Amino acid sequence: MRPERKKQLYAAVATIGSAVILVSGCSSSSDATSSTSAEPAPSATAGSSPAAGAPESSAPASSATTNSALEGFTLAPYIADHVANGDKLNFVYITNDLSSSYTAAQKAGVDKAVAELGIDAELQGPPTGAAQDQVSLIQTLVAQKKVDGIVVAAVNVDSLKPVIQEAYDAGIPLISAFTDQPNSKQLAFIGADNKAFGKYVGEMLAKELEGKTGEVVPVSVDTAAGWSTARMDGLKEGLASNAGLEFLEPTNTGIEPGQMYNAIQNAMTAHPDALAIASVDCCSVDGAAKWAATNGKSGKVVVVGTDALQQTLDYIKDGTVAFSVSQDPVGQVYTAISQLKDFVADGVAPKTTIMPPLLITKANASTVTPEG
Repeated sequence: MRPERKKQLYAAVATIGSAVILVSGCSSSSDATSSTSAEPAPSATAGSSPAAGAPESSAPASSATTNSALEGFTLAPYIADHVANGDKLNFVYITNDLSSSYTAAQKAGVDKAVAELGIDAELQGPPTGAAQDQVSLIQTLVAQKKVDGIVVAAVNVDSLKPVIQEAYDAGIPLISAFTDQPNSKQLAFIGADNKAFGKYVGEMLAKELEGKTGEVVPVSVDTAAGWSTARMDGLKEGLASNAGLEFLEPTNTGIEPGQMYNAIQNAMTAHPDALAIASVDCCSVDGAAKWAATNGKSGKVVVVGTDALQQTLDYIKDGTVAFSVSQDPVGQVYTAISQLKDFVADGVAPKTTIMPPLLITKANASTVTPEG
């Protein structure tokens, strides 16, 4: 595309948002609040159907819509110059916690974007999941005036609104992944509707426990986080489809393995007759599985969770974990960076995209690429 044509496109950015036709099943960014949350392997992406033998489900379908924040957005002059000069575009993906094993899957999404999109991109993030560290990273990128776009997986819902405004005012396009920042100046959100995601886990667990009556112990590495509370709300709602199940007070496990194991053990000691442990994150599911395996409860206490770390897949294969639900972290990161590239290079409006979950059972676990 000729430089003068690109500049015409940037001048028209304010009208792009109202001109794009929404795809089927539209969902606004505010409908997908408080997300955290792989590998788009050909046989097992988040948009594919479960393998033969996997339980039937009513998993939410993917949807997309444009964001009103596009109206009035003006690309920074230095970014427009990069495009006009044919420079390789440079993007930064900011994860929410570098210490989490889930970062590996997000890094894979960044690497995939670099390999396939002809851009430069790198992963940055706070070392211990502090929201203020994310704020500082974005402020530094805005001040440096070098980056052509930012994707961020916020630590908490609403934690980045002011700094997102700073990026917007500076003309730096910013897209959120995993954790929505509703009513902010993000140009799009790529991720899961966390309440719907948790509800889906709850519905699948209710089917797994059909005909049984008893307690379910819900666990999370951070019960106070927005993504966690949304998933817990959904989990509780999904479990309600089986009137015999009692949703207990969520147990906060923390991320440290020893602390996690002890928290789960204490919860199960307090509720020795519990039927199941339901995790809403990538890591406490493995802590629950370890507890079950160590205490001779594999297959006796139903353990379910989310995401597809290698250890989780192994536990599914040996029957310790009944199922897990993936939110496609590689796909989320790749999609977000791809939308940034298309917007900056060609003026294509970013779209908030709600990605569907993938149910992982023993029937299809061997086809799923590990997320970390």
